[in-house]
Formats: sequence, C-alpha cells, structure tokens
Amino acid sequence: MSLERTLTVRVERISRETPEILAFELAHPWGRALPGYEAGAHIDVHMPGGFSRQYSLARGPSNAPSYVIGVKRELASRGGSASMHERVREGDLIAISTPRNTFPLREEAAHHLLMAGGIGMTPLLAMAQALAARGASFTLCVFARSEEHLAFAEALRDPALAAHLRLHLDQGDASQRIDLQALLAERAPDTHLYVCGPGGFMKAVRDAAAKTDWPGDALHTEYFAARSAPPR
Repeated sequence: MSLERTLTVRVERISRETPEILAFELAHPWGRALPGYEAGAHIDVHMPGGFSRQYSLARGPSNAPSYVIGVKRELASRGGSASMHERVREGDLIAISTPRNTFPLREEAAHHLLMAGGIGMTPLLAMAQALAARGASFTLCVFARSEEHLAFAEALRDPALAAHLRLHLDQGDASQRIDLQALLAERAPDTHLYVCGPGGFMKAVRDAAAKTDWPGDALHTEYFAARSAPPR
C-alpha cells in the first residue's frame, strides 16, 4: 500500500464567497509548481486542531498555478469548517495531500450535464472550466438559495461559462427555476450526469433521475464527508 504524499502550502488569499463560504487559495511556499490534477479532484487539508477534511479543487487544471478550495462554515461543524474559518489566516502554512480524483469526467460522454447545489459547486466549476477549455459540449446547472448565496459568482460570469450556465435561485423569479424531472427527461444520447451538493439536493436529483429512467452508468455523484466517513 502506497503512503499518501503530504505537501506544505501557503494560504495566499482568503475571500468571502457567501455568508457561509470562504474560498482559500493555496500556493507553494517558494513559488514552485504544485502537482497537476484533473477536474473533479480533491485534496485532504490538515488544519489547526488536528482535523483533516476533503475539499474539491475549484479551478480548472489549465488555470491552476495554485489550488482553490471552498469551505462552508457548517452550523453543526465537528471542528473542521470552524477551524478553517476561525483559525486559518492569509500567510499561514498548512499541510495538504496531493490531489486525487474519484469523480472524473467521462471521456466517452458526448454531452456533460453538471448539476451543482450550494458548496457542491466546487468540483463542477473545475469540470466546467476544463470542458470549456477544450470546446466540449456541456451544461452547468447551479442551484443556490439566492444571489447572496451563490458561490464563485465571478467565475460564473466568465463568457466561456456563461453560455453554458443555467441558474436556479430558490428566492429568484419562478420562471428561472429548474424542474429537475423535466430537465432530466430531455436526456440526449451519450449524456453523462454529474451531481454534487448537500444531501437533500443529491436525493432530489437521484429521485428525478430514477423517475426518468436515467441510466445508472451515466450518473456520477460526489458526496462531501469527513475523512473518517465510509469511502465514497
């Protein structure tokens, strides 16, 4: 069994994306290149207090001189998100694992349907940027409570993504809301579906997929979990 490689990175920048979500930009302390990765990859972050949590990389690989992660401050946090929000500061050095990917894009897909709920935006944003860079066919559906709770809004305004974006805001205009079952019923041949977000959102998408007979081998999911949780 191979041992996990650990890297030390500097927290270059911390920015507030929503009232609950902070983005952390992580770079090599001496300006060297960090290990490459594929869209959908995540890292383990070892933080103050002895906590270790997995966070998806929220930037397309071709635009990645540094890593970017998004961390939501959970009200029922067991310590991980609270540690990142309250104890980590710009300039700090922290340990992370090298990237690994259990949620890759499928090369055989003719079209990619990306569905992000809340903080689940992080791996799907990287996927969308990677697909746009290579001119692939994709649709990015983002579900958020309101404009105020829309993470990485600036990245979504990039013209390379804007043409592929469908935005659903719970508190927005009813005409812009996405009907999950109707959306999934429109499946074109060789379309693959990628889903990431809170548990309730994930269940809603899976239920809609079941009702529309979505093929199981074309449905890919990523669940956020502490390292001590069962493997995804």
